[in-house]
Amino acid sequence: GLWPDKLWPNDDLDIQVVYLEALQELGLDLNSRELAEFWRRRCFYNCCEYGVFIDNLEHGIQPPLSGRWNNDWFQASEGCPIRSEIWGCISPGNPALAQQYAALDGCLDHADYSIGIEKFLSAAAALSFFEESIQDLLAKTCAVMPPDNPAVAICQAAQEICAASPEPYTAWLQIVRRYGHRDSTRAAINTAFAIMALILGRGDFKETMRLCVQAGWDCDCTAATAGALLGLLGGTAALPRDWLEKLGRTLVCAVEIKHQFQPIAEFAAETC
Repeated sequence: GLWPDKLWPNDDLDIQVVYLEALQELGLDLNSRELAEFWRRRCFYNCCEYGVFIDNLEHGIQPPLSGRWNNDWFQASEGCPIRSEIWGCISPGNPALAQQYAALDGCLDHADYSIGIEKFLSAAAALSFFEESIQDLLAKTCAVMPPDNPAVAICQAAQEICAASPEPYTAWLQIVRRYGHRDSTRAAINTAFAIMALILGRGDFKETMRLCVQAGWDCDCTAATAGALLGLLGGTAALPRDWLEKLGRTLVCAVEIKHQFQPIAEFAAETC
């Protein structure tokens, strides 16, 4: 029943909007160094793994090493998996292409584990245009991933936990026992929470968001991941009307770019 008086910007969206501008200005044949340069010129975010990445760039350490070097604490965190949607949205029905883009992005500020999860979520977003249920989407995403992708094991574990413990608190506790970490942004536990919410939310958008937020850890990321996949599966019809009215009709970004406060309908059309 809570709603903020003002909608605030969020890095998880802002960086993807910067990336859309990179695609529009440079074309589809991007590389990691071009993404890094767009970030450095147009994005002020420099905390946590973002700060490690920027510091590495300033010392001449370019991607793909910029996400690995001197980044032991954050290299398996949530910062790049949460940027997955843009790559799926520009690759509808083509999970292999979505994964290629995700790999170009993820290495800026993360290493293999988080990059693998970003690739999984990008593939899921690409496939969601042509699926109708969460169960089918998760199954087909797992099927197109290499077996050593870390998100496949997380997805399978979360599904098994939810099947054995359909009561949300019990499922949450099992996930915490398996993946809990003192880094609230660790990608493994947050990915498991997002999948748990998608399964136990049973297609209800508000319930899915509630489960994400109440799970804790990096809950703006889990809610965004789960909400994006539900939105892609069901379109506007899947979203609660009262929430749509409260959200308004424009983006809210902190980075000063041309799409900063663009109408969402226009932004969707440009992405398409």
